[in-house]
Amino acid sequence: MIAGARHLPVHHLSIRVPWHDAGWTGVVCNKPASNIACRTLPRIADEKDDSAETAVAGKSLADLSPDQFPACKFERSSFMAPFPITVIREHPYAGDNSESHAHFRPTRYTMQPYSAACVPFRWMHREEGAELVERYNLGFQPEREPDLGFDPSWIQDRVNQLVMLDTFFGAVHPGQSLCFFYAKDTPLSASAGRVIVGVGLVRDVGPHVEYEYSTANPPLRSAVWERNVEHSIRPGFEEGFLFPYQELSDLAIEKGLDPEQFLAFAPEGAFGSFSYASEHVSHDPAIAAVLNCMRALDRIETVLPGPWKRAMSWLDGQLNRLWRLRGPFPGFGSALSAFIGDGGNLVAYELAEQCAEASHEGTIDPWPAFEQLMRAPHAATGSARELIGEGFARAWRAMRPERQELLKLLSRFSIEASQAVRAFDPDQRPADVGDADLISNPYLLYELHRLTDDPISVMTIDRGMLPDRVILEAHPLPERSRLEDKIDPRRVRALLVAALEHGAEQGHTLLPRSWLKASIDKMPLETDCPVGPEVIAGLGESLVGVVDSIEMADGSPAYQLQRFTETARLIRGMVKRRLGPRSRRHKSTHDFRAVVDRSLG
Repeated sequence: MIAGARHLPVHHLSIRVPWHDAGWTGVVCNKPASNIACRTLPRIADEKDDSAETAVAGKSLADLSPDQFPACKFERSSFMAPFPITVIREHPYAGDNSESHAHFRPTRYTMQPYSAACVPFRWMHREEGAELVERYNLGFQPEREPDLGFDPSWIQDRVNQLVMLDTFFGAVHPGQSLCFFYAKDTPLSASAGRVIVGVGLVRDVGPHVEYEYSTANPPLRSAVWERNVEHSIRPGFEEGFLFPYQELSDLAIEKGLDPEQFLAFAPEGAFGSFSYASEHVSHDPAIAAVLNCMRALDRIETVLPGPWKRAMSWLDGQLNRLWRLRGPFPGFGSALSAFIGDGGNLVAYELAEQCAEASHEGTIDPWPAFEQLMRAPHAATGSARELIGEGFARAWRAMRPERQELLKLLSRFSIEASQAVRAFDPDQRPADVGDADLISNPYLLYELHRLTDDPISVMTIDRGMLPDRVILEAHPLPERSRLEDKIDPRRVRALLVAALEHGAEQGHTLLPRSWLKASIDKMPLETDCPVGPEVIAGLGESLVGVVDSIEMADGSPAYQLQRFTETARLIRGMVKRRLGPRSRRHKSTHDFRAVVDRSLG
């Protein structure tokens, strides 16, 4: 790892791949011209030559020359190839007319068997990268960046590139990090959600490759951004698997099924973790992704034979391991950021690492170590020495116990620093919602901010409230936050609201009770929530001001978000006023029925 980079805790990896009709096995698509979904990726859309690819359709890249490779060759379209594939990388700024990059030569890059050449684009973007440099206190040196005569969007200098790349890939640990392969578009769904196509374990992360140059002492050096990440997925599906989406597509056409019901989507609230070609995935969204995959396999098993029980067994083992990795306080860094600002994550990482080294327990509570730091800030080491002094120690001592309790509660949820800051700041909540309200009902963290640009997913709160049994027994929630059982009214109401919001996104302003139950049953909950008629009826007053009960035309019960009830009331009142005794009809000589009949034929 280059100087200036930083060791981060274990993260998992999302890897974007284009849709492929032959299983990403190192062959050209069987029907290249019919593969429209892959054109979602701009580079493929720009370079794809349907006639040229059709001429070599179904052929192995091992039998083709590089100039015959399809346009998807750089987009990880052969991550299941059992053989190496060598491509030529050319720097986009290189060329005879380039003063800064004229010395860059075409460079051979070999993608290893069962590997994906991963690129973390967000980390290499100058503007996005600046935020990461600040967050992790990286040794990025702006003065090393060359003057190109224009303002480039991307980091150019090799040392700065390696600071970012080594930090990113350093958090991907072979044998511990999962890799989630996903596609932005597939022919099986019109949804904008990312579709998970396979899951495996990272087996190895390759070294960086530097560009070749035409001079011995190049004035500017750069690294190829890709790094080979070998995964564990093999045809036998012993340690990972691929979804049989192509077979399901054929089956759906044959039997008239909706193929979307068999897809595993990236989890709600984790869009950023499944973007930028390759990105870190923290433990909490990894758990959610695994649960989504398990539910999809359950559905697939009913219509298509295959080794799905083996895949389910492997996923179940990974789920147990993920809960241990996640621990009881996945939002510790975000909670500290809400208190000390920038650098909270760094202090959290170092404290958690110290706790892990000093303890042999399976799960760690880092809060006692932080409280010890607040008692003796002069003894701080590492980032804490730079960031925390007596001022923060005084602020902690002056903080009301209830505020401290709220901060600790926030650390139980895998939330971003910005979300923790918003939740901890009384000025960013409704005036009638105090710290005690959030402690007594943590699901309010979802309900209050669900319509903001940066909402906290109800699933994130649910995993914090009902984590793995081992975690919950070792680190129980505070008494007033604790759920009485899995149909606690606070939980049921939040899930009802989430189901109604999901319905609203699909155009429904109310949902029948049976639809609500079906929607909640489909949620990727670690602990199920059996919402029968009596459970909803038992909510009573807790629904007031949030969800209204509505009677359908046939007398059956339905439910509606209170804001839609209010909207309906306003519209109804306006219409009634216009139809009242003082209203007058507009005079018109048009025969509107005739106009409609002519238009419709």
